[in-house]
Amino acid sequence: MSSMFRLILVSCIAASSLPKVMGYDLQEADFDKENKKMREDFGIRKRQDNPANSIPTCKNVTEKVSGIYNISGSNRWYDSFQAYCEQEAHNGGWMIIQHRKDGRLNFNRDWNDYENGFGQVDGEMWLGLKLIRQFTQQYHCELLVEMKDFKGNYKYAKYDSFAIGFDKQAYKLSTLGKHSGTAADSLRGHVGIKFSTKDQDNDETILNHCAEDWEGGWWFNNCFQAFLNGLYTRNTNDENGILWDGFSNNRTGLSHTRMMIRPY
Repeated sequence: MSSMFRLILVSCIAASSLPKVMGYDLQEADFDKENKKMREDFGIRKRQDNPANSIPTCKNVTEKVSGIYNISGSNRWYDSFQAYCEQEAHNGGWMIIQHRKDGRLNFNRDWNDYENGFGQVDGEMWLGLKLIRQFTQQYHCELLVEMKDFKGNYKYAKYDSFAIGFDKQAYKLSTLGKHSGTAADSLRGHVGIKFSTKDQDNDETILNHCAEDWEGGWWFNNCFQAFLNGLYTRNTNDENGILWDGFSNNRTGLSHTRMMIRPY
């Protein structure tokens, strides 16, 4: 192989390793800047990529540093996977399963995407119904939902237990424990509801196709009191957005959300 060919090959490999967001190539400097901004959105200032050392859950992170970690597989339920562990908010130990922050990632996706997950581990993302189900089957988990509006107001809702059903049950929201927090309980009305996407209508209404009408996947009843996978819109009072009815007295669109689970 000539030296010129080797040089071209190395250059191509380096360029192809850069991530893409919404179909656009990011330069390495831009990607680092984007990661830094994301961490600052919820006060995350530290990051640790640790693919070599696997841990059972984010509660087992000994350094108490937020970042990407390898979660070791369960022989019974799932293979190893990467997750973002939040170690600063609410005493740490949380694994992020959903994150919205800037609207770059499209959440109006089909069943396959919602089942298997999409997005960047340390950016906007959805972990995947299959993994959420398997993890909450392996461990008894609590749920933390963090939210911010476009004015910078922060609230949270915490539930002392959380689990979803099997794939044959369309991953219904099967368990939701006692609520606490500064945001009112808007998820209670979704308990027992199957998950819906634009190509799988499992909602509780025969008049509408909620996932298609509201452009995102969720546990839709008729249609929702909480919907964190909606369209990202900067209009603060737009009802067609990321919504949690108990955040304020009106349907205020949210700018940031994170759903996180932690074994107890």
